[in-house]
Amino acid sequence: MTEDNFSMADFMDEVEKSMQRVSQGDLLTGTVAANNGEELIVNIGHMMDGIVPKEEVDFDGGESIGQIKIGESMTFYVLKTDDGEGNILLSKKRADAELIWDETAGLVSDQRPITVKIKEVVKGGLIAHYKGVRCFIPLSQMGTTRVEDPETLVGTTLQVLITEIQEDKKSMVASGRLLQERDLAKNKDTRFHELALGQEISGTVKRLAEFGAFVDLGGIDGLIHLSELSWKRVKKVEDVLTVGQTVNVTITKIDAVNQKIGLKLVETLDNPWMDIHSHLNEGDVLMGEVTNLQSFGAFVSVKGGIEGLVHISQISEERIQRPQEKLHIGQEVMVRVMSVDAENQKLSLSIKEANASSEEDYEGYLEDDETSTSTLGDLFGDAFKNFKL
Repeated sequence: MTEDNFSMADFMDEVEKSMQRVSQGDLLTGTVAANNGEELIVNIGHMMDGIVPKEEVDFDGGESIGQIKIGESMTFYVLKTDDGEGNILLSKKRADAELIWDETAGLVSDQRPITVKIKEVVKGGLIAHYKGVRCFIPLSQMGTTRVEDPETLVGTTLQVLITEIQEDKKSMVASGRLLQERDLAKNKDTRFHELALGQEISGTVKRLAEFGAFVDLGGIDGLIHLSELSWKRVKKVEDVLTVGQTVNVTITKIDAVNQKIGLKLVETLDNPWMDIHSHLNEGDVLMGEVTNLQSFGAFVSVKGGIEGLVHISQISEERIQRPQEKLHIGQEVMVRVMSVDAENQKLSLSIKEANASSEEDYEGYLEDDETSTSTLGDLFGDAFKNFKL
């Protein structure tokens, strides 16, 4: 065929040969040429344009059509080769449904999260959709926190991990809880290595227990033991802290193996332990009040509210089995300071030694009195000089 004999019909025939053949049910790749918010016009390498109505964009009625950009390439399913107006009718959501099973195998093996939309609440869990595939989320797997009313989740989206594929039933099982726990573990590990002994940090009281308070330090919890809430003895955590309260704490312990953090409440009030030796020293004898009785001894509050321990062996000269045999809470007792550990805020006291000290002083007084040669006249002098009977 010469150039002179090359007709328009021949030209059109050559063009048609260069175009891909399109049949109903085909999956083909196209490039978005236009987007008016109601439909997409797609270049599929054919004489006719491909048209994607809004309702064929996704399984949520075309909600994502506004996010699709001109020039974006994606896969489409051929619904009709001619929509009656000379266009090829395409569907993105049908293409997604066809390709989903190839994708899900990778989702499970790689543990890649996906975003699903909650459609309804059923017995035992939630039904969500992902690219047209039914996805069941058990109630226990919704998240790390309990949802009191699952109905409030209908219409919302949730990030999940696929745990099971039921291709024969065209459905999947997913878990939001596993994903959240994985993310929390990553954040906890990162946060843990950012902390250091002696560091002062702000946190939020998360939970109270009989033995102390758990504080959220930003993705990782630390424990303030009851004994670290104050320099004074604290009977109940509730007397010092409340859930939700913001506190300043000092890190006293880091257990890298078990990822446990020990904390101490940073005190803002005057702490008598700071200058303990200015008013309390070894050998001092003073009055105190019994505040607590334990099998190993008694705690006695002395100057400034500081508590010291009187070991059971230091309560009495007599051998006793329980502190209650000699003491009761609220009782005032004389104690002798045996040792002062300012660094660890520990005070060792003795009732037995205090009593022995008192006896020694009394005996010393008697000895001084017996050796005295003073008479009444020496004591009163001229006071009796003019006295007459």
